[in-house]
Amino acid sequence: MRAYFGGILCVLLIVATVACAGGQLATTAIPTSVSKPMTHTNPSPSAPTSTPPPDTPPPEAGTMAVSVPTPTPYVRRFANVAPTDQYIVGAYWYPWYGSDGRHWDEGYIGTPVLGRYSSADPMIINQQIDWATGHGIDFWAVSWWGPGSFEDGVIRSSFLGAELAEEIQFAVFYESLGRLEIRDGVIDVDDVGNRQTLIADMRYLASTYFDAPNYLHIDGRPVVFLYLTRIFVGDVAQAMEDVREIVREVTGEEVFIVGDEVYWHPPASSRVALFDGVTAYNMHTSVPGIAQGFADKVISQYRVWAGASAEMGVTFVPDVMPGFDDTAVRPGAGHPVIPRSGTLFTELLEASLDLASGQARMVMITSWNEWHEGTSIEPAEEFGFEYLELLKSTLEGR
Repeated sequence: MRAYFGGILCVLLIVATVACAGGQLATTAIPTSVSKPMTHTNPSPSAPTSTPPPDTPPPEAGTMAVSVPTPTPYVRRFANVAPTDQYIVGAYWYPWYGSDGRHWDEGYIGTPVLGRYSSADPMIINQQIDWATGHGIDFWAVSWWGPGSFEDGVIRSSFLGAELAEEIQFAVFYESLGRLEIRDGVIDVDDVGNRQTLIADMRYLASTYFDAPNYLHIDGRPVVFLYLTRIFVGDVAQAMEDVREIVREVTGEEVFIVGDEVYWHPPASSRVALFDGVTAYNMHTSVPGIAQGFADKVISQYRVWAGASAEMGVTFVPDVMPGFDDTAVRPGAGHPVIPRSGTLFTELLEASLDLASGQARMVMITSWNEWHEGTSIEPAEEFGFEYLELLKSTLEGR
């Protein structure tokens, strides 16, 4: 995964076990990279493009009353089938697009059926919820970049205010790289500024979102996804305890923390035990030949992590992706492309459903609409509803 800071690519070398040709295992130095475009700061949220007009004051005596149109109710195209299976399926949802070209202008792969939409448009959100829940997605892990950010405004106002919002659950995907300082490829949670920001952010999230009626809970516990915890260093155990304590203080609940720990390095039981669940946001890595037999390599590594998680009583949350291509947003980076494929998606999905553990049996999809890196399964002119239909049919077959 790639760390991209205004044109600077941060690379961290780790030792990883990757299946090589002939089915043998080889120990290879693999650069850990971070896959989030961060090419500009987050301005204050702009007004939603489809927000109903404000209430019109009563007309003065002797003047003609002005009629205010009533917004047309959204009519679902698909029945909500998400609750009908035994799995909790989530997808990463990015509320960062603007009708003014925000994020779109950075470069993207594919042609969204909805066009270059604004994430703040409630009608767009309703359409996305209809498509997602109509094909088996239970919740969105919503990308969050801080209090008062564009994304925060979209989530609070547009998403939670959308007509169909109550039909899909959501959990916060905490964008660590946008909130905490990274140095030499790691995030030091013992750094005073980082620790203060992390705790302040968790206080805000707990007080702003965790009590929403459609916020995702597991066993009565609000769920939060922390991006790239695998590059956290310092007293990570105390940092996670601080997060738990602040959520407990604000809500009286025990938070369910899913750490982004799973990658090509071998799992350490003491590290896995710090979290309630572990996942991989994206198993792509900048190693020549990674695309060859990608599904087999990923599934083999997932089995290792699933075993380690089971030993520690931690929920294993495998991730599914249709491919990877960031050449539009990072044209000079030279990262390997993993060609988009329905076969790849299905192979990863079937294995992930088998390996998902714990009472939750949760599986993630990267992504609903990360168009920059070519991982989106949101309908596009190039592939239509292919990935949503594959998801639905696979779930129905179990």
